[in-house]
Amino acid sequence: MNSVKQLDGPVSGPGKTQGGVGSRNRVAPPPQQTQSLLETIRRIRARARDALGEEELTFFLQRWDLPEEEGFTFLCFHDGCVTLAVPVQNETSRHPRSAWITPARERIATALARKHGLFICEPPDAPPAFVPSGAWETHHHLQLSNRKQTMVIAYPEFLKIRLYAEGTNLDLHLAPDLLKDLSALYKEE
Repeated sequence: MNSVKQLDGPVSGPGKTQGGVGSRNRVAPPPQQTQSLLETIRRIRARARDALGEEELTFFLQRWDLPEEEGFTFLCFHDGCVTLAVPVQNETSRHPRSAWITPARERIATALARKHGLFICEPPDAPPAFVPSGAWETHHHLQLSNRKQTMVIAYPEFLKIRLYAEGTNLDLHLAPDLLKDLSALYKEE
């Protein structure tokens, strides 16, 4: 008779970590880790296909030890876009949120847009339903778009990048050095 041994945590070995009760049981990504963070996310999503919804995929990706790239780390996946935490910035010299778009950042974003064949804009923020006096800041993020859709939204606190065409599973072309170029927006001036 065959016996089955129950394990208290995940099996150790290539791509696995030991975990016990209360641990997050983080799992290392597959060995082919030479791809960029964005390509790693695409590859994992392609393997999962329709088996995972966006919330499940986000939860799954958060458990993997995804690589940090140029200071960016994975936060979530939604509507064909990946949201990333941005590189650590010096909090003591940080501009007020409303002053994050400086002339230097505008120059960097303009050069990025030109290099990647995108358009740059500084859209006004939509005001919340309740706005305390003097609290609404009208412009605090940059958008890089092509003729069809917004590709990148850069906020002081996070970065959103479109990986798939709106409403489809079609990969959008992204340059391999996109995150390296975008990291310049978060460097101290």
